[in-house]
This record gives sequence, structure tokens and C-alpha cells, in this order.
Amino acid sequence: MSRKAHGQIRRSQVITTWGPGALLDLPNYAVIVGGLDTWPKPGDLVEISESRLTRKLQIMTGVPAPRLYAPPVDSSDPRESRKGIGVWRFPEWFVVREDAGSRDRKRSRRLIHRKALDDRGRFDGLRVVPTRFVRACPKGHVDDLDWHGFVQDYADNRRRQLRLDERGTGGDLADLSVRCECGKSRKLHEATQLDLSPPPLGVCRGKRPWNENRKTERPFPGGPYALLHTLSHLLIQSLAMRCGYLASSIRERIYADAKAGRYGILRYTGSPDAEGTLGGLVQQARHIEAHLAHALRTGALCSNDPICAQHAPGESMEGRWLHGAACHGCALVAETSCEMRNDYLDRALVIPTLATADAAFFGETR
Repeated sequence: MSRKAHGQIRRSQVITTWGPGALLDLPNYAVIVGGLDTWPKPGDLVEISESRLTRKLQIMTGVPAPRLYAPPVDSSDPRESRKGIGVWRFPEWFVVREDAGSRDRKRSRRLIHRKALDDRGRFDGLRVVPTRFVRACPKGHVDDLDWHGFVQDYADNRRRQLRLDERGTGGDLADLSVRCECGKSRKLHEATQLDLSPPPLGVCRGKRPWNENRKTERPFPGGPYALLHTLSHLLIQSLAMRCGYLASSIRERIYADAKAGRYGILRYTGSPDAEGTLGGLVQQARHIEAHLAHALRTGALCSNDPICAQHAPGESMEGRWLHGAACHGCALVAETSCEMRNDYLDRALVIPTLATADAAFFGETR
């Protein structure tokens, strides 16, 4: 990680879309945003004075006197030192830009690890581009694919030259295969067949490349979170339908502390513009009962029912393992509004559905 600035994002994006651990495309690199250990020192940041939030953090974390700081702002003054957030190059595997392919739209490019690149970031004098595939586990760990293990079925530890063979121009997994110089090859679409043995993606190595401690596990959300998250999406749609806000202009933050029994939903606008201001959104809190009633009524029935209501994550033919009764006809919103990229949603936890009547927090509506 060099000290040179390689790109810019808005401050609001640092705490939403592109916070620590997020994958980001910069002009010249693909990176993963570093953790708080890569931020400037607190003395170089602007402290935020918000007594209520500070008190809440003190109760939730047990830290005696938590302090809040705004993300760093890059100065246009060339005399000032740069203040930024660290990022790490990720993924660490690249394909070599060798040729444009043959007339039958086939091409084969070498797969290279970062350690094989020269000081200019090239291989054999040729430019490289990062692979567009990484793997992740349900506990929040992220890692490069074990390309050698994938093509060898994890039965051969020797590291021979690999190639990524592509057929056509669509980039579909069925058109891609990994080939070893030993002669073995494997279609990349097999990486999605999780019932194979051994698992095509291998086993989790506990990597968290945005932190120094890469084996610290992070539990993923459970039932209370999915309940609040789904209700939040239904409320977004209610606000959009009844108040003139575009759903994409409203964002969310879910708070679910099951251990302490504290829960909450924060609704806010990304920035004041023609779609409304934060003050206008705050005004809608005076009518929260009406919005909640409207959200529950619309959430009880989806235009795709009974198929949507009967969807079971563990039996998903479409690979929607993080969805219950949720689809684009009811609970999914613009991904810019969602803090979980439209995952962990289930209407059945909020309101009785056609398929499940006994799991909902709220009763039937009239």
C-alpha cells in the first residue's frame, strides 16, 4: 500500500457502500477498502459532537468515552499532506492482456499471481487486469479463488502455469474454463455447484484482507435483523408511494442488538436535492403509524404470490439462499438504498403470508 492517492469517493459513501471491506474499482486498480487501522490519526480528523449517539455507543460497546470522527477530506492545497483511507490491491490474481482472440471468438490468457508481477505491475512486459472472481463464506471472510486447487480438484499441490480460456464475448461462467499446463481443465460454472465433493471452492481460510487480523470472524445477521431489514424495505416503499420520495433517494441503517434486546431502523436521505431533504423525511416520522399500516398491508400480498410466499432459501433453484418470501415484486428495493445489497429479506417474518402464517411479528392487517 503506497502513500500515493489512487482515487476519490464521497464521504457519505465511506460509511455506506464503500466502507471497510468493500470491493472498489479505482481508475488503475481493483482494491478492497482498508479497516480503521488505515485511517489517519484521530488528531488529523474532524471530531463530531453528538452527545446522544455517543451515549448510545457507550451503552452498546461498553467503551467509557467513545469519540466520533468524520471521514478525512482531501485538500486541494498542494502544500498540505494528503489525508486518506488505505486500500489494498484485491483480488491478487490477474489475467495477462495478451491478444484479442481468434476469429471464432476464443482466447486463452495466462493467470498470474501478484507476486509474479514486475515493478511496473506487468508480466513479461504485458499489462494485466484483475480477475473478476473472489470467494466468500457465510461468516464474512473474503479470499481469492484457489485457482490451482480448483482445476486440480485439490488433489495436486504442484503450481503449474494456469490459463483462463474464454469462448464467446458474453463472459458467462459456462463460457469460461481454467486450464493447467498439465492438461487438466475445469469449467468455471462448476464453482457454483456447492453440493460437489470436494467443494469446488475449497474450504474457508478465514481471510479478511482489509484487516491485519484476518481470522477474526464476523457473525452474519439472524432472524431479528431479517425482520427489521424487511420491514425497513416495506417502509421505504410506503414513503415512496405516499410522499413523493423516490425509493432510491432514501437509505437505511438497521440496528439489531439481540443480546441486549435493542433494535432500531434509521431512515435518511443521501443528500438534499430535488427529491427532498432530511427535514422533509423527519417530518414523515409524525405519520409513522400510517406508513407502518400501509407497509404491512402491501407486504401481506405480492404480485408474484403464491410463488414468492412459498420460496424456501434452502430449496432455491435460482440460488437465492438469502431470501425467504422476498422478490422484486414486494421487498427488494434499489441496491443504493439497501445496506445489505438486497439480502436477508423475508416477508413472512413481518406479516403473515399465503404460505406462512405463524412466523410473523405483526398480525394480519385489515
